[in-house]
Amino acid sequence: MFTMDESTLLAHALRDYLRVQLTDSQVRLMDNALQAGEPVSALGAGLSIAAHNSVALPPIFAEKILHLESLSADEIADFTTDFTHIPVWLKMVS
Repeated sequence: MFTMDESTLLAHALRDYLRVQLTDSQVRLMDNALQAGEPVSALGAGLSIAAHNSVALPPIFAEKILHLESLSADEIADFTTDFTHIPVWLKMVS
């Protein structure tokens, strides 16, 4: 049995969340990075695509992604910039 590290889990979660809002070719960019064993690249692609398409993300993604221990300072800075270009998630009130 294999274990999945947190960056891979988050990349899969982000891809699954974005899948219903993006085209197949956009999602395939994340799939290719995941299949190559590059979850941080998949996260970067997903965040860039979300920012480009103005797709709001639940705040849990920013909380978890920016606190990954495996990220370098440059990656954190890049992801922080991506999150500033992603629309604010508005919680639905019932």
